[in-house]
Amino acid sequence: MSSGQNTLEENFAQRREYWMKWVDEISTHMKSIDGLMVIQSEIYARRQEAVENYHNLSAALARQTKAYKDRYNEIYNRVRMIKIPNTPNYVYSTESSLRNQVEGELSQEKYVIDIIENHMSYMDQTIKTIDNMIFNITNRIKIEEIKMGR
Repeated sequence: MSSGQNTLEENFAQRREYWMKWVDEISTHMKSIDGLMVIQSEIYARRQEAVENYHNLSAALARQTKAYKDRYNEIYNRVRMIKIPNTPNYVYSTESSLRNQVEGELSQEKYVIDIIENHMSYMDQTIKTIDNMIFNITNRIKIEEIKMGR
C-alpha cells in the first residue's frame, strides 16, 4: 500500500471524526429551545459544507474510475496476447485469466475507488442526518410555540 493511500485513508478518517464530533455537539444544543436558536443558521451552513464535500468526492470518484478503466484497457490489450520468446507464436489467455491478471495489476487503483465510495456513502448518510436535524428543529420550535400558547 502506498503512502498516498494511507494519507487518503487518514484524511477520510479525520473527516469522519470531524463530522461525528459536530453532530454530537449539535445534538447537545438541540436539547433546549435556546440551543436551537444558536445552531439554526450554523446547521444550514454545515449542510452545504457536507454537500460540497460529497460533490468533490463524486468528482474524484469519476476521475479515479476513468483512470482505472483507461488502465484496464491498456493492460488488457497488453496481456491478451503474449509472444512466446524466440518463436513467431503467441499465447492467448482465457478471458477469466485475463480479468484476473488485469484486476491483480489494478488492485491498488480499485482500492482507492472503494475508499472513495465508502466515504461518499458516509457523507450521504451525514447529509441525511443533518436533514433530519433540520426537520427536528422546525418541529421542536413548533412544539415550544404550542406549549407557550402561541
